[in-house]
Amino acid sequence: MPEHEVGTREEWAAAREQPLERERELGEQIAKQRQALPWVPVEKEYTFDTEGGRKTLVELFDGRSQLLIYHLMFGPTRVPGLHGPGRPLRRSARPRMVAEPEPWLEDWAGSVGTDLAHGLAESPGWNVLKLDDGAVYHTYSRTAPDRFLLAPFYYQLLDQVPDGRDADFPLRRHDEYEE
Repeated sequence: MPEHEVGTREEWAAAREQPLERERELGEQIAKQRQALPWVPVEKEYTFDTEGGRKTLVELFDGRSQLLIYHLMFGPTRVPGLHGPGRPLRRSARPRMVAEPEPWLEDWAGSVGTDLAHGLAESPGWNVLKLDDGAVYHTYSRTAPDRFLLAPFYYQLLDQVPDGRDADFPLRRHDEYEE
């Protein structure tokens, strides 16, 4: 018999409503705060190599008014499949965070098969952009180190399983799984 409380489907459904409603309320409040942030004009001219050829930032919108870009910035000397100290370190790694890391950062680095300095140097993150009357605006972004960003939705999913964040689910890059 589990050490946790056991109940009927009806008891579970009733108990589930309170945290579900709280999640909705908090989520809506946070979304409104994000949407109220000031927009910053993007004045630099960016071009991107795409499957459809070279495109400007405005062309990436492809007739839409919003763009969310998820990025992982590898340095020009990155060797695919090499995630350890052999790959040169970019300057974006924050020395204090590497010298005195929080436990979740060390766990993340180990689970993706890299050392912390190199993992942070890859600068995972996302940027949200808005196209309004021909002008591009930066409206929101998240970048590492951010425990909820390094693997989007990873912790949100783990919070929904019985063992929570203590569950043993490995976090790896897509090319690091065994054949």
